[in-house]
Amino acid sequence: MNTFTSNMTTHGNSAILELKGPLNEHAKLPEIKATSMLTIKLHSVTQLNSLGVREWCGWIKNLPDSLQISLEGCPLMFVKSFSLIKGVLTPNTTVMSMYVPFYSKKSREETDVLLQQGKHYSNKGILSLPEVKDSAGNPMELDSIAKKYLAFLFDPK
Repeated sequence: MNTFTSNMTTHGNSAILELKGPLNEHAKLPEIKATSMLTIKLHSVTQLNSLGVREWCGWIKNLPDSLQISLEGCPLMFVKSFSLIKGVLTPNTTVMSMYVPFYSKKSREETDVLLQQGKHYSNKGILSLPEVKDSAGNPMELDSIAKKYLAFLFDPK
């Protein structure tokens, strides 16, 4: 069974928190020491269930409002929850990068692509999507369902 782990490093007034494994009923998010900026790396989160979302929402809500939080490498399971569940994102949280699905109608292949804030999207919506091709070189497009859970880009927190 995979276990949830967290690793925090600090550099002056900023901290980097790397989360790994399943964020579920067994996961315990760490206490955050006094800092002004927190970067949370989510690339290696392998699962997010309803109890993990509850744990996350309670944890992030209790962080100081003055703390600037950046989320990096948000897996698709997190991205889906941003627009669907109140409290996953707080007003002091910025999604710096996230994975979204692209789909090829021709080959029916699907792949998750990392989008970056400022390059591919902003807090006002999509800026420019990367050109993605399937294994046969056919163009892929943003999965139509993805547009629904990207609604958080258009809504104020």
